[in-house]
Order: sequence, then C-alpha cells, then structure tokens
Amino acid sequence: VPFSPAGTNIEPDNYVLNLHGFIGYFDSLKNNQYTLDVTAPATFVRTSALENIGMKSSADGRSITSTYFAPRYFEITDNPMMYGNLDVEEFMVGDIKIVLSIYSPNNVHTAASLKETVFTMMEAQKAYLGDVDSTPRYDIYLYLSEGDEDSPKGFGALEHHTSTVVVLPEASTKEGLAESMIDVVAHEFFHIVTPLSVHSEDVHYFDYNKPTFSKHLWMYEGVTEYFAQHFQVYEGLKSPAEFYQTMMDKINISKRMDDAMSFTIMSENILEEAYASNYFNVYQKGALIGMCVDILMRKESDGNRSMLSLMKELSNKYGKNKPFNDDTIISEITKMTYPSVGEFFKTHVEGDVPIDYNAFFKMVGLTLGETEVETNYIFAGGQNIIFDGDQASGTIFFSPMALQNSFWASQGVQAGDIIKKVNGADLTLQNAQQVIGRMFGWQEGQEITMDLERNGEAILINTTLTKAYATTESLVENEAATEEQIALRNAWLKG
Repeated sequence: VPFSPAGTNIEPDNYVLNLHGFIGYFDSLKNNQYTLDVTAPATFVRTSALENIGMKSSADGRSITSTYFAPRYFEITDNPMMYGNLDVEEFMVGDIKIVLSIYSPNNVHTAASLKETVFTMMEAQKAYLGDVDSTPRYDIYLYLSEGDEDSPKGFGALEHHTSTVVVLPEASTKEGLAESMIDVVAHEFFHIVTPLSVHSEDVHYFDYNKPTFSKHLWMYEGVTEYFAQHFQVYEGLKSPAEFYQTMMDKINISKRMDDAMSFTIMSENILEEAYASNYFNVYQKGALIGMCVDILMRKESDGNRSMLSLMKELSNKYGKNKPFNDDTIISEITKMTYPSVGEFFKTHVEGDVPIDYNAFFKMVGLTLGETEVETNYIFAGGQNIIFDGDQASGTIFFSPMALQNSFWASQGVQAGDIIKKVNGADLTLQNAQQVIGRMFGWQEGQEITMDLERNGEAILINTTLTKAYATTESLVENEAATEEQIALRNAWLKG
C-alpha cells in the first residue's frame, strides 16, 4: 500500500499539494528563490505554512490567486498545502501558533472536536521539551479517508520541518481518532528536535541526484518515537502501566524482525535488502534504544541527565545550521556522557548483539508478569491481530489469537472459523482493509452481526458488543525493588 501522506490528492472539493508532486527539481535552480502562484475557487479554504505574500481575486470574483514565496527549492518541498472544503482551527501553544486543518468528506469530524486533544498534547510536549528552540508556527493537515475502494489506505503521517500531513480513516470514533492523533502527531512534532535541530551532513547537504543516507535512524526516528511515548507518562497523559505496555509491544514487534542486525549499517543501507524490510524496526527497536540510553543516563547521573538532556546538549552544540559528522557522532556522544553509554552503542547499535531489556528493567525495579489489558475487537492486546488470511481461497479467518480476546472467546469463536460477512458486508482478502478497518470504530453497546463458516456449517453471531480484554505478558513493578531502583524509576518516569 503506498504511503498516502507522501502523495498528492486532486478531488473536486479537496486538494492536498505535496509540492514535490507538482514542481520539478532542477539542479541548477535548487538554491534559487521561488515565487508560486496557486489559483483556486474563491469558496475554497486554503492553508499552508509557506509564506503568503499576496492574494488577488479574478475579475468575476470566482477565483483567488495566492502568491507564495520560498527562499530555495527545499522550502517548496518542505511546505505542503491543503485547499478545498476544509475545517480549520488556529490556537496558540506557548509561543507557537498551531494551525489544524481537517478534510472530513462526510463532515464526521471537525477541527473543533480535535482542538482540545491537540492543544493538551502539544502543551505537554512543550513542557516536556522545555527550552528547546522551536518554530513560530506548526501546521497539521489531516485528511480523513472514506474507506472506499479508491480511498487512500496508507495511513500515518509524514513529517516536514514545521508541519505534518496525516491520513487516517474517517470511520474512526472521536476517541479513536484522538488517540491516533496523539501517537502520530506527537511523533512528528518531536522531529523539531531531530533531525531539525540535530542532524548529519547527509541530511543537511542532501544530494537529490545521488543521495547518501545517515547511519543514525536510531536517533532521527527511534529517539523521536521514544519521546512521543515517554512524554505521555512524564507529563501525566498516560499511566506508568500503559507506558510499560507500549514498550513491551515494541519489544514483541521488534523480535519479529532481524534482532541481530547492526542499526547503523541498516540505516546507511536502508534502501537495500535485507535492510529495507526491517525499516519498521526504527520505530520499535529504535525507540527501545532511546529508552535504554535514557535509563543508563539517569543511572549514571543519579537521575539528573537523560536522553532528552543529551539531545538538548547536541542541539546547543549543532543546531539547525551546523550538521554533525556521521562517522564520529557516537564517539562524540560517548565523550559527552559515560563509558557505559559508549559501550551500549558499540555493542547494540553499531554492533549486532541483541539487547537484554530485562537488564535495563531491573535497574528501575520492573519485572515481567501477566496483566489484563483492555483491547479492541481486532487485537488480543498490543499488536496481536486476531485474523489471518488464505491467499489461495481469498478468505479471512480467526487465528488462535482470537481466543485470547475475551469478547470473541465469549462468542464461542474457534481458530480457523472463516469470516464470510461483517454486519452484512462480504469479507475477502481484497476488501479486508476496508471491512476490518471499520471495526476500529466499534464501541461497547453497539449491535453487530458476523457470518462464519466452520467445517462447512454456517454460524451467525448476532450480539451486542461488550468490553474486550486480553491477558498479556507485561512489565510490572517489582514489589521487592530496592529504594535505589524505585528512585531511578521515579526519575525516569517523572523527572
């Protein structure tokens, strides 16, 4: 599935202009100034972080031409636009102007309904970051997909220096959309730390014709993803138990990929196999690398230094306009921190030795145990999906994992039950993303039907949704933890 936030959209009532899709690249002009005219119906709402230097109406008043300025080609590609039937909210978070633009084709969601979620999240992010240099304006462009056959399906977000383009399903509940926005947009906003303020020469002097790639995706994506999760517990948006479960999910997902692969070698060769197929691990093991360094930094400094304080030190040393040397930054970090941090990078980031996470959890008085967690109707806790598919027959069926989901277990489903219909809609491999995707919007108390086939026999489930739970292996606080371990845990989670 193509990654939708990187694309363009041309519809009668909505245009998403990722400008690399419209304005060509010429090597001799990459440092030239650009003036860009965009003509659109006068009824369209228009929004972009690119500097608007003028607007002019047509003689008949039916169209408006907006003129934008960019100091170089990079600014053209780095500043998307959204035009059309949009809903826009503007508000301040500290000294940052936030512009939230939403396209909801069926007017299911509004910018006003998401404003409080985004404000609370970004206010907490600002508090977490403290005195890190930020941007005066940050734009969020949210495109909500209808879920039709030709609708965008590559959900997620694409970061730009001062904005992010987000594509999510319109069928999401208000609560589900808010949760997705926190996870997705929080990650993108933290990119103002890295790579915006801390990046290598490969990023700073990007060669459009013969690009080279930095060794440090563990930093750009991994540490960013760690911050996007850690700030939520640090600022009280999530409980410690929820944060522990998130990190356990990342451990479990990372174990499904190549756990004995040098992260720096993977990063530098990320477009080649077998590295490309492990890219998703930058958000899993990459975040766990950030977690381990955070715990190590706090342990070595009696709780006074952290992963965030290290990134601030690097930001002060380099900043937006001064890149670091890709080959020497880890030895530089070692000099700035502790031998144990350098040894960790040498062994587990540059080296290919899998991380023993239990050793780090022990430092903060955590141990493995079983806990019951609330889940939805698609997973059995974490990212354990309860469906599987048969390519030959084109069918979808319940996997053994379905029995770990309390709701489906209570309905008597069995592993191997073929799902023929969901709420009357046929389910096949071809339309699974749309049909199962709508199940993300299911809520307790809702009436649902599901047609199954078991050993050739038709079975109908006609029921009311109840809360779903799953028992999973999770991190729990060790009752025998020492005072030193508890103090370190408190420093890690609360500062």
